[in-house]
Amino acid sequence: MISNPYSDQLEQQVLCADPIELVGIMFDHLVASIGEARQHLLSGDRSARARSISKAMGLLGELARSLDEQRGGEIARNLKQLYVFVTERLVLAHSQQLEAPLLEAVETLRPLRDAWKELHQLRNREMETAYSARASDAGYESGMRFALSA
Repeated sequence: MISNPYSDQLEQQVLCADPIELVGIMFDHLVASIGEARQHLLSGDRSARARSISKAMGLLGELARSLDEQRGGEIARNLKQLYVFVTERLVLAHSQQLEAPLLEAVETLRPLRDAWKELHQLRNREMETAYSARASDAGYESGMRFALSA
């Protein structure tokens, strides 16, 4: 069996991820798994299609279990319903060997995936700005100029 050269990289990325980034990673893999299921459906590879759909359903389950309906309120309930809808699409696609439900699932999830990525990028920019302000206040910037000019 050939090992995946990126598995260590993914493991490291997951271990170092903050919660927002982790959800984004899960959405990336969820959308990719559904895309793979579609490719396997079109190529006729039933076992690979089943593996991809199983992986996608596992990711949906993890996302659903991570919801806190107490603190998340209506947003958490809406996300849970969305995850149920996507799960139903995957079951239909698998049981009836249909492409359309896979496309619906991906189109449903892409805006969420993109929103999580945007949130992560925004948070990183805010953190960089805050770090730069603290460094400037502490005089690191002038010290760096001195060190570079010397």
